[in-house]
Amino acid sequence: MSEVVLHTINATRVSAADLTEQLRHPQMSEIDYVVFIFDGSAYTPADLARSVGRLDVDEDGCTFGLVATPDTEDVTYVWDHLPPGLASLIVPPSSRCPLAARREAALKLGFRNVPSPIWDLLIRADAMGQATHLPLTPHQMEQESYDSYDDSYDEQDDDSPDLPVSPNADGLPDLAPKWPPRAKHWLADYIAGLRANDQLPGGKSSVDATALNAGIWQVHDFLDESHDLAQSIQGQGTDSSGDYWHAIMHRREPDYVNAKYWFRRVGRHPVFDELALAAGLILDQSTAAEATTWKSRLGVTERWDANAFIDLCESAATGRAPELAEAARKIQWAEILLLLGHCTRQAIL
Repeated sequence: MSEVVLHTINATRVSAADLTEQLRHPQMSEIDYVVFIFDGSAYTPADLARSVGRLDVDEDGCTFGLVATPDTEDVTYVWDHLPPGLASLIVPPSSRCPLAARREAALKLGFRNVPSPIWDLLIRADAMGQATHLPLTPHQMEQESYDSYDDSYDEQDDDSPDLPVSPNADGLPDLAPKWPPRAKHWLADYIAGLRANDQLPGGKSSVDATALNAGIWQVHDFLDESHDLAQSIQGQGTDSSGDYWHAIMHRREPDYVNAKYWFRRVGRHPVFDELALAAGLILDQSTAAEATTWKSRLGVTERWDANAFIDLCESAATGRAPELAEAARKIQWAEILLLLGHCTRQAIL
């Protein structure tokens, strides 16, 4: 492989016009690749060069790649379990996941004037089949950057299920959002067009495809849109996944009594077993004083109790135990990703 010539650009709060100007600067004419990083990024130049080098030999001809490290199991899970065109809608480029791209490809696709032009760039590239996921293993990373990651990555059993556990709660959906953030309103056009553009697996009439669509709205706190889709498939599907999204919506609304009603309708859902495992890992890592107590109440070693998780979310909403709230948000994120993956698999069947 030839030497990779790359340039990093800190894209934190940078406008589309400024990004275009930087890429077109005469000094960039000899640069093959750019990596859009963000404040807080811990990647070394060598790490980024290795990831971009993988783009250079990508057999599918991808020209954009979201870089992820060993502690981003949630990001890897999304790209491994969701179909092309959807994964990029779930996890944006960030300090822990910079976006690598061929400079010419980025200029050709262009930057739109939206609050998150780099995320928008990735979404459009993914929809065109030009984006991929570039995971870095510990052995591919320089020691100075790998030292900052959790050693448990190497200790996981190879036969254990993929669990989408985030290393922290930064940027994860709130337990009880008040409204969709204004900065995400531009995403609504993409999500609303998924069915019309035939980007959902299983065609335009699949119950599980509709449930998947409801879940994508839920990720970005568009509770009303998620609720309408979930309600349209009430009681349908092998696993009642639409009812599951309905229950999550009411839990986040928050209407805890109504959420428990809908979880009773869901019954025993297939994602519960893996969710219990993920919750156990998260609570084991938590510094919350009540972590052990909640681990027992949630039934992580026996049988997942969805109603107990509602109680945990209600307790965390008081704000008196921030460590517990962080753990709850991480469990909720694992739940959402596991359910998105399940809906995708069922829609394809």
